[in-house]
Amino acid sequence: MRKFTRIQDGRVAEIFLHNSDISSMFHPALVWVDASSANSDIAEGWIYDGKEFLPPPPRQSEPPPMMIDNIHKQLIALIAQVEAIKQSGNSARITA
Repeated sequence: MRKFTRIQDGRVAEIFLHNSDISSMFHPALVWVDASSANSDIAEGWIYDGKEFLPPPPRQSEPPPMMIDNIHKQLIALIAQVEAIKQSGNSARITA
């Protein structure tokens, strides 16, 4: 079974397994690359530079919970400041 990848915007958008040539099966505007002899781990989202397949860059991890907690505390403090200004009718400058 041969492995074909449909390339869109430089990335693998779809994988299609078939026993023979697929060139006449799809609209010619679709770009299909025979990846049968390439890395067997190729999956949707991999990058294709016109010559080889490369895995996508690692996803950035989420910020550590401590950072999220600090941002949340800052947000609550800012909301409290805004509410205090609204209640006082004062147009004083909000400080961070």
